[in-house]
Amino acid sequence: MNSAGLIHRDIKPANLLRAADGSLKLCDFGLARILTNPSPRDTQLTHSGMFVGSPSYAAPEQICASPSIDGRCDLYALAATWYALLCGQPPFVSEDSADVMRRQLHEKFPDARKTRPDLPPDWMPILWKAGEKKAHDRYASAAEMRSAIERVQRQPAPSKIAPASAPPSPRPRESSAEASILALRSQLDLARSRSDSHNQITALRSLFGLYTQMDRREEALHAFREAIALHVRAHAPSN
Repeated sequence: MNSAGLIHRDIKPANLLRAADGSLKLCDFGLARILTNPSPRDTQLTHSGMFVGSPSYAAPEQICASPSIDGRCDLYALAATWYALLCGQPPFVSEDSADVMRRQLHEKFPDARKTRPDLPPDWMPILWKAGEKKAHDRYASAAEMRSAIERVQRQPAPSKIAPASAPPSPRPRESSAEASILALRSQLDLARSRSDSHNQITALRSLFGLYTQMDRREEALHAFREAIALHVRAHAPSN
């Protein structure tokens, strides 16, 4: 986003939409900050000393309402979003948003492999670097982060030779996906009981992705339709 002359400032799962070709589209630029020739409204948002964004995905400097944030705050939010899509919830979870923001300021992202043991070990260092608390310790740009991801993707998968007498290997990816679905369903039920449309949409989007990967088309379609309906209701103009 930085190369386009603006910072989104609210990257999160709820602001990602999947296109018909399978690509992801970033939406909701209501909090975006223009880096060149900012409008008076944008300047007010930046210098008011008030936090702008979503606590579960906001970078420390954004939480502190720093007037000098740059595109690296979006890289932090992207790392937190990636973590949420992998694990079914953001790195820091609490009913108290102030506690979430405190942990964003001081705590390292938990190791996602505790929830996703099938996750290749080379992915977490990328999430940790993009989620560094100091902006200068993160990737300098989205292009640099993408290069790191592509280097990991090019690495050959380690070969594993099982003993001849060993039983058939289990399918950890499938069992992990089922565990993630159960966790997301619990998260969805809790959000429904609280009429929390934001977290309902977040859980439904994650369920849609998992169902699609597992070729459970009917359940994926149901999750997609429910998420769209909630999104439309949440953004409908009030009378």
